[in-house]
Amino acid sequence: MGSRKKQGFFNYYRKYLLIIFTVILLYFWFFTQPVFQVKHSMADLIQGFACILLFIGVIGRVFSSITIAGKKNNEVVSTEIYSVVRNPLYFFSFIMVLGGSMMTFRIELIILALTFFLICFYPMMKNEERYLEEIFGEKYTHYKNSTPLFIPNFSLYKSRKIAEIDIKLVTKTLFDAFIGLLIIPILAVGHYIDTILNAVV
Repeated sequence: MGSRKKQGFFNYYRKYLLIIFTVILLYFWFFTQPVFQVKHSMADLIQGFACILLFIGVIGRVFSSITIAGKKNNEVVSTEIYSVVRNPLYFFSFIMVLGGSMMTFRIELIILALTFFLICFYPMMKNEERYLEEIFGEKYTHYKNSTPLFIPNFSLYKSRKIAEIDIKLVTKTLFDAFIGLLIIPILAVGHYIDTILNAVV
């Protein structure tokens, strides 16, 4: 119970919340009529932009994972992508959610997806912030006061001259990136199913 309180509700139950949200989103996508439908003439442009966002999100998550390289909860990482934003993994996940939801071509589903993300992940960021302040004290407080929580400020960017690379972590991260990119064909299939269901109705 102590561990659960320390993590916070959203941190502890995030996997279940993501599953519930995914089911809700799929239900609305496949079994409800669009409230605001994107114009057909803009579909290719939106799909292309959505794919770019998904690639940016995946690459950003890879870079973030390599930067932190097993140092999480062991030291305050404040270089590379962590020098411009304190939660780059969440930021690039947000970019992926935006790109993925855009491929539904339904404005209300985009709003629903982004709203759910912020409702779930903002408390998670604040919980982790409190936890890291308890561990690292003034060192993390200084980092918190000088680096944005969620929206990057690229003018703050700084990098190390030499960095150790964990090959095992890089391999795992690249595999996760590959899985992330599978979102594109999965969403394409979803859009095809949605088209068939709407034609039947």
